[in-house]
Amino acid sequence: MMRWIIAGLLVIIGGYPLALAPERAVAIVAASAAALCGLGVVTQSTPVVTASLALLVGEHALAVSLTDGPARLGGAVVAGVGVALLLEVADFDRRFRGAALGPRVLTLQLMHWIGIAVGGAAIAVAALVAAGTLASIMPVPGPQLLGAAGALVAIGGAALALHRALRARAT
Repeated sequence: MMRWIIAGLLVIIGGYPLALAPERAVAIVAASAAALCGLGVVTQSTPVVTASLALLVGEHALAVSLTDGPARLGGAVVAGVGVALLLEVADFDRRFRGAALGPRVLTLQLMHWIGIAVGGAAIAVAALVAAGTLASIMPVPGPQLLGAAGALVAIGGAALALHRALRARAT
């Protein structure tokens, strides 16, 4: 069942950029990411799955850069939530593959994943609204500086989370 969920998430995350920009380069990145994700799931390797998700994010960025028109922030939110869910489901599959799980456990896990998706989407939409509001009242270089600062904070937060996880694993 978990592999079907992973496959469905891959279709959504990898298919949206292809619908946005049906270009050969986007298709190649999507196929590479899908193959890498499949390899990661089969070998139960979280780093390989994570690398495939990085490719999917790159595919989304490539597709957006190849299209003209307004920003598609809704698609970015869906892609971000999809990437987080795919990583969660792949990790769950890796940890519990072969275990007999009752219907209550699966129901609670599905509710957990739905909570992650709804919470992540709500936070992303709130951040987009806040960013739009701030950008409209700031002078011209302000939004770019704010975006750069936000990116630095996100990278710093990811590095801190990784550091804590590795430290916890070592002890």
